[in-house]
Amino acid sequence: MDALDLLKNDHHKVKQLFAQAQRSEDKKQQKQVFREIKSELETHTRIEESIFYPALQEYEELKDMVL
Repeated sequence: MDALDLLKNDHHKVKQLFAQAQRSEDKKQQKQVFREIKSELETHTRIEESIFYPALQEYEELKDMVL
């Protein structure tokens, strides 16, 4: 699996977690889900900043988009 696939999977997983939090009426469960969301987003950010964005910056036509 490449970095782009990892990022897409992260987007999907976080969307599912937000939906799960919205469906739950249990505040304790919601807090746990939000901790999971936080963890997923931290991982997502690391992948973007260490792999994805540096790879895109190699292409002159994408530099502005990455910034």
